[in-house]
Amino acid sequence: MSGEIEHGTCDMCKKEAHINRKYYRYDIKCDCCNSKDKPHFEIVRYCNECEPKPPRKVNVSLEPIELNLLTIPVVVGTLVCPECGSKDCKKAIHTNYVECNKCFHYWEN
Repeated sequence: MSGEIEHGTCDMCKKEAHINRKYYRYDIKCDCCNSKDKPHFEIVRYCNECEPKPPRKVNVSLEPIELNLLTIPVVVGTLVCPECGSKDCKKAIHTNYVECNKCFHYWEN
């Protein structure tokens, strides 16, 4: 596929144009991407006039048995660790707790 030009709709401005792709990878093992061993990814298609931005929503397909163990990192948000000030935090599913990926401090949100 190297050297081919893709034509389609830009995810940013919604214009029909020659488009580029940017892949955003998330630390979630899913059933919807090519391999269970690789992390989930979302593709953003953008034209030469636009700057790609991460998607506002991420669609993930998981087997139900995995849901009890899953935590999803907050990619866009204002979660800040009260201990170290890091914005690299994740919110646990089915609980009110947030954990810092830097210092591992957790707190109720």
